[in-house]
This record gives sequence, structure tokens and C-alpha cells, in this order.
Amino acid sequence: MVWKQIRDIVGQKKWRSDITEIAILSVEPEIWKETNSNGYETVFQTIEISEPVKWVIQVKEPSYIQATWKGILIPKDRGTTVIFEESIEINSFPYRILSYLFFDLEKLMFTYLKDLSNALEEPWDERKVKTTME
Repeated sequence: MVWKQIRDIVGQKKWRSDITEIAILSVEPEIWKETNSNGYETVFQTIEISEPVKWVIQVKEPSYIQATWKGILIPKDRGTTVIFEESIEINSFPYRILSYLFFDLEKLMFTYLKDLSNALEEPWDERKVKTTME
């Protein structure tokens, strides 16, 4: 159920509170564009997939961001453990400075997890979220 929810790229528009539009740009390779509630657009591409346990995507645009996102799903007796890893490098010094002011990665991830929990009709419990962000 979790895998189906996160892999329905266009369907994420229905449950993600921070996204206003998602458009598929290419099926093979899998490329799509997300527009957030501030009008900021990001283009992503799937670079690795092992259904139903691993999905790796990278940011293609904007070009000043080098980012990879990896989702690992581990089935359990009662549910699924979800591990998301992100690696981000901002190549432009001015954008790097602005990112600290306007790009709260931890907030984005918590919003995504809370929205996903709601979409799966699971109770949200922030205490179950473990992060290594500093």
C-alpha cells in the first residue's frame, strides 16, 4: 500500500499539501515536474527502481542543485518501515546562501511524511520519525 501511494507520481498531487501541480514529462526515462505551493518548479528523474522496496530519484532541474532521494520500504508484520535518504549539494554560492533562508529540508520531509500518513489513513505520530538531520 505504501509503495503504491508513493509511486503514483501524478496521484501525489491529491495528498501532498505542498504540491499544486505534477506533470509527467517522459515515461522512459521516467521524468516529471513538480510545482510547489510557492510556484517553485523542480524536475525529477527516476534513476533506479526495485519494486516494491527501493526507488531512487535525482533532481534534474534546477541545474544548480545536485540532489538524490532514495526511498527504502521494509515490510514488517504490522506495517512498513520507510527510510528516506536525501543528498543535496547546491553548486551556486548565492543559491546556497538563499537555501538556508528559504529551503527547510527537514520541514519538507516532515510535511511529506505527515501527508503520506494521512493519505494512508494512518495516525500521524511524529515520535516515530527518526532523523539524522543536523
